[in-house]
Amino acid sequence: MEKTNYSPLSPEQVSGIAQSVADLLSNLPTNGALTVTDRRRLSKLGPNSLQFVQQTVDIAKQNPGLLPGFVSKDDLIGTFEFYNQMLNLHLQVKQLERLISDLKMESGNSAYSKSRIAYHSIKKAADNNVAGALSVYDALKTRFKPSRRKKEDSDAGMESKISAA
Repeated sequence: MEKTNYSPLSPEQVSGIAQSVADLLSNLPTNGALTVTDRRRLSKLGPNSLQFVQQTVDIAKQNPGLLPGFVSKDDLIGTFEFYNQMLNLHLQVKQLERLISDLKMESGNSAYSKSRIAYHSIKKAADNNVAGALSVYDALKTRFKPSRRKKEDSDAGMESKISAA
């Protein structure tokens, strides 16, 4: 499942992707970012409230005279249509975000794994007095953090040693 070799994107590819994102952002209306307080204050459409709004829109289309004068049928319908458009775009962007996140995680894991292999090879070379290896090893060892065993693993190991005795 893990792909271990990742070729960097060309500068043209990176530029094209960045331009596509900029194009997407420029096509969306902005009212400024919502604050945390705004996000808490605003009503969210969940399954029940979504059905309520859909039913209200349907009623407004069939019986526009039932709407109060200060609620425009076209504004209600247009706002709900915009919501549905944003919902669909949000799902697509979430898929894109997940793909980018997964690629970043996989490539980061691969780079780290390869770096650990290189580190251990350089360490062996330094142990065997290979010219120049000690200075490289000294530079790397300050950054290398070996993974620690979980406490549960070491406790389980101790229990097996005790039970074997």
